[in-house]
Amino acid sequence: MSKTNKKPNTIAYVYRSGRIGFTTGKSPEGTLPIARGPKARVLAAVSARARLAYDNRTFLVPGIPEANDDEAASAALYKFMDELQPLVLSTTADDFAAVL
Repeated sequence: MSKTNKKPNTIAYVYRSGRIGFTTGKSPEGTLPIARGPKARVLAAVSARARLAYDNRTFLVPGIPEANDDEAASAALYKFMDELQPLVLSTTADDFAAVL
């Protein structure tokens, strides 16, 4: 029996505030998964499309922090996910639908 050295996928997730986080496990409660794939691709995609917070370390989904309501925040999230899709091997559309 051979062992494979397959690395777990990295998942990018977002809080309602727009803050983006990363995990190789389960996304924290109250967050939505936005992308999944090899760590380098997920980080590259997010860093290419996300906005940096004032601390210059925290990634934010553009448009969510300043959204006046949930509808505007959702529109910003969907736009961001559409921009990530071609940059990552697989987005988590099924995971996203499962939490709605």
